[in-house]
Amino acid sequence: MKEIYKCSFHGVGMYPNGFIVYCGMLDSEEKKIENSNIEDENNLDKGFIFERKGTGAKIVEIRHYGHWEEYEFCGAPHSGWVPLKFEEIHDNPDEQKKAFKTFKDLIKKAEEINGYSLLDPRNKIFSDERFHEILTRVLTSKIYLNA
Repeated sequence: MKEIYKCSFHGVGMYPNGFIVYCGMLDSEEKKIENSNIEDENNLDKGFIFERKGTGAKIVEIRHYGHWEEYEFCGAPHSGWVPLKFEEIHDNPDEQKKAFKTFKDLIKKAEEINGYSLLDPRNKIFSDERFHEILTRVLTSKIYLNA
């Protein structure tokens, strides 16, 4: 695998009752790095689907990426990064804590690589007003802080 130069966080608008946060790995030319080994702890290419839960949020799914694929959608050719594994997260304290720990570890590794916090405006996702408030809520939530 190429050396990770930068981790890029981005999000997808509001998902039904929530939102999606993606972390992608970029090389020194800011091109996505392909790593289809989802068991590799250095594969930071993941997506987390959050749903609102009271004043906080819960993780309902973790998507493990790392493979570029060409496919057909609505009768037209497309290409993009596809999930290699969908990990459903149940709404019980142990699974939520484990999922939030995975998210927290990913953020820590990404911040070490990038040299700045996820809360830094250089992260497109945090400077996007749609995500700023809810990410702050997640990052200050009891479950995240205790993960």
